[in-house]
Formats: sequence, structure tokens, C-alpha cells
Amino acid sequence: MRRLKWLIAPLLAFLLGATPPAAPPQEPQGPLAEILGIANELKAAIYYAGLAIYAPSLEDQRLYARRVIEIVRGREDGDSPAPLGLLQRISRMERAIAETSLPKKAPLGFVLRNVETFLGLAFEEAVAASRADSLADGSLHMRKAYAFLYAALGPEIKTPYLGGIWLLLKIVEPRERRGMGY
Repeated sequence: MRRLKWLIAPLLAFLLGATPPAAPPQEPQGPLAEILGIANELKAAIYYAGLAIYAPSLEDQRLYARRVIEIVRGREDGDSPAPLGLLQRISRMERAIAETSLPKKAPLGFVLRNVETFLGLAFEEAVAASRADSLADGSLHMRKAYAFLYAALGPEIKTPYLGGIWLLLKIVEPRERRGMGY
């Protein structure tokens, strides 16, 4: 057994040393990174909206609805700077695109306005759910919020539709997005 270890150790060292280390995956930069971040936040908001729909109590439902509100509007942390909400991030992207001379400026602006509209509607429904007097009423409002959030994310399809984050990804990064899970 001792001889076997003596033979295996140098062989393993050779094999491990002979292969170059894998390069770390490239993180997306610029607008693509921002859009992917927004998509992930939207997925989180959709998740919380789903939890609110099936919440076992009014208190739980309100908690999940408030989480959706925080993601869409942003948190208000008093003196400390709070993370931007989705509405603020979309608005910031709209302003940045308006100031450029991109050839895809018009379709990007159109999609961003659609996303902003859907997020605004989702926000209103989440607020209504957080103030609902019954679990059934709150659930109805959160179903609407869920639908608006899903519309803001948009389906990953090739047919025409009003637009959402997936369409932004197609416009900004038309190449196949390898290794990103999208």
C-alpha cells in the first residue's frame, strides 16, 4: 500500500499541474449587468408576491407585500442610503439612454417605459394588499401584483409583445448568453 501511495502522489501532482487552472467566469459589465440585476430583483419580487398569495395569515401576507413594495420602490432607511428600488433603477436607465446617441435608443426607451408602467401597477397592487382587511382581498391584489411583475420581467420568446427585461437583454446583448442561466 505504501508503494502505491508513492506512485499515485507524483502522478496526481503531474496531472493536476499539467492542466491550466480554469479562468474565472466573466462578470457582465455596464448596461447588461444592470439589466441582469434588475431581472434578478424582479424574480425576487415575483417570489414574494407568490408567497403573499398563499400566505397563511393576514400578517404574513402584509409582510410579503411590504417586501414586494421595498423591492419595487426601494427601502426608506432614514439617514442611511437605501438601495435603489426597481422604479428608480429603470428611471435612471431611461435618463441615461435619453442622453446617448445609441442606434437602438427608441426601442430601448419603449421597453423601459413598459417595464416602468408594469412596475408602477405592481406597486399599487402590493400597497393595496398591504392595507387589505382580509386574506382573500389581499390575495386578489397580490395576484395582480404578481401578474404585473411577471409582465415587467417579460417572457423569453421571439414573438412580438409589449416588452420587458428579456427584450432589453435581446436588444443590448443579442449574442447567446452562455453560462448566465438566461
